Amino acid sequence: MIARLLFLVCLVAGVVTAQLAPPRKDIPAIAKAANGVIVSIITSDKNGKPVAQGTGFLVSTDGRIVTNYHVIKDASSAIVKLPDGAFYDVEGVVAFDKARDLAVIKAHGRNFRVVTLGNSDRVQVGEEIVAIGNPFSLESTVSNGIVSGIRTVEEEGGKFLQVTAPISPGSSGGPLFNMAGEVVGITTLYLKGGENLNFAIPINDAKHLIVTRFTKIQDFPDEPAVGETSVVPQEVIQQEAELQKHLPREWVNPCPADKPTCKQIITEVWFDQDTLHEAASYPFMSNASMQLDCSMKKTENNVWLGACHYNMTWNSILPGIANTVCRVETFEQVIKISASDIDGNSGHLDLGPLSQTPAKCPLAGNTNIPFELIPKPH
Repeated sequence: MIARLLFLVCLVAGVVTAQLAPPRKDIPAIAKAANGVIVSIITSDKNGKPVAQGTGFLVSTDGRIVTNYHVIKDASSAIVKLPDGAFYDVEGVVAFDKARDLAVIKAHGRNFRVVTLGNSDRVQVGEEIVAIGNPFSLESTVSNGIVSGIRTVEEEGGKFLQVTAPISPGSSGGPLFNMAGEVVGITTLYLKGGENLNFAIPINDAKHLIVTRFTKIQDFPDEPAVGETSVVPQEVIQQEAELQKHLPREWVNPCPADKPTCKQIITEVWFDQDTLHEAASYPFMSNASMQLDCSMKKTENNVWLGACHYNMTWNSILPGIANTVCRVETFEQVIKISASDIDGNSGHLDLGPLSQTPAKCPLAGNTNIPFELIPKPH
């Protein structure tokens, strides 16, 4: 009798579990549902210099964000950016676990959309997964693969999910989804020199941090590099000095031969100590002009990151109608810079009109736009 009761209990439990199991989704559905819940995290030191860029995901409507500890460890402050172009200040750190490379930070705001958390204890080897992150600031990059192994690394504090989905710099702290659209891991690292050796921390390891009841938001770690000295080879220093010394001043956007209407706009590029500058002034339309001003600092990832401001003016052709001024700010990243080529990408943020005349800046958008510059032909 007892054995039968146990069998019936197990049978009913199995039926209920099957009924409650979330339906399988395809990759486009998972990516669509994740839009607005994954953020770019840009951290700065006490001097306001950008030091790192990573990924995080929202787990509470009041702005709690899960990410990797190493994304924030050198920071004194941070901002987060949503794919729609909205920026939010980060109030501070809710909780962290250095040993597991986990942190929960809090963005200033409310009514955020959130992810659905799964149970990483149920993840199986061979199971399909989807990773979404912001590698090199390329927002909402989607990749898929399988769980190729579940490893225990004692010196790193516990278990890791080994996955075949690519994880690149900038994706650290991003969510790893199962095919039900639930977060089952936090992408954390890849093995340099090892093809498809990428790892994620099981989400269950972060749940105790997520539910922490905090009474006071903590400051950022701003860890001093005790015992660590980043020694840049003298050869590299000399190469960068030569680049800065001989870098062409005037650059243009390349125009493909099959686009005869393409106009080359002159952009000035120069260094001022540790700052990379861009500036341009050119007609935008027949009755409009635009000025560009950018300032970028070099990050620990050896890319240049900073803000660009586009100030646009429309000259009114109607009597009694004032000129319209609006402004667009972008977070721009230069990934490659040499004497013959500059490559990068920027994500636009509309700051709205600066005058009383309402207007939308035509450059406003919410996607990262790649760009290339080449030296101006003489």
